[in-house]
Amino acid sequence: MSKWVTSNVRSMAVATLLSSQTLARDPNNESPPHTRVQVIVDCDDSALKNRIVSFISRELRSLGDVDITDVAPMYKISIVAIAVRLRSGYTAGHAVSTVISSPLVNLDWALSDELTPEAKKSLSEMLAAHESLDDHRVFVGNEEALRASLEELIADFDAAELEPTRRFLNNP
Repeated sequence: MSKWVTSNVRSMAVATLLSSQTLARDPNNESPPHTRVQVIVDCDDSALKNRIVSFISRELRSLGDVDITDVAPMYKISIVAIAVRLRSGYTAGHAVSTVISSPLVNLDWALSDELTPEAKKSLSEMLAAHESLDDHRVFVGNEEALRASLEELIADFDAAELEPTRRFLNNP
């Protein structure tokens, strides 16, 4: 399946979930629905961890329609960062792995109508325990390079995941 088709199917699934859950437009409120994103950072350096969380959160909030939450996220951004130390003990930079994933929920619409209700329920429960891998990156560099890579990650996430959903929701 092409990347375009995969991205559009995922966008339709997210838009369906957005419009069917608590993220739906409130008829009394003109503001568009917000996408719920969880940020998880694991790092051996607590100061660096705090800087990464702060930077990623600030970048996401700057998009205007993203809520950072640990409750029912539509997307998870998971980051693991470790210091790259030379034998002398000097920290030469950091190695960082990032994963953007989304839970597989409310996909009943995608299941065959030939399935029994019990089979659909079982499949939905099995899928709910898994996530779609939307993006994975690894970078190595100093903190300045790390910041630039994380900024690019959020810009690409916005373009590939959030913008198609915005367009879908704004053009019913």
